[in-house]
Amino acid sequence: MVIVRADKVTTLCEMKYTNKPYAITKQEAEKLRHRAEELSQCFPTQKQVLITLVSNQTPKKNIYYNSLITNNITLFDLFLE
Repeated sequence: MVIVRADKVTTLCEMKYTNKPYAITKQEAEKLRHRAEELSQCFPTQKQVLITLVSNQTPKKNIYYNSLITNNITLFDLFLE
């Protein structure tokens, strides 16, 4: 899902559903970077592209998560708060 905001920030929402905590791999990180770059080209007037991970569980935080993900939303955040 892509959200183009009035403040000229585009949010790329990457959605994952797994049976165990999700960890971003090197290959997945490359895909996410590529998608963010493509969005920057599609919306050249936007200031920046942020990546939000939407998942059913809290993800494992590793070097790829820390370098790419701006925000994380879990099912708990959506339905239980």
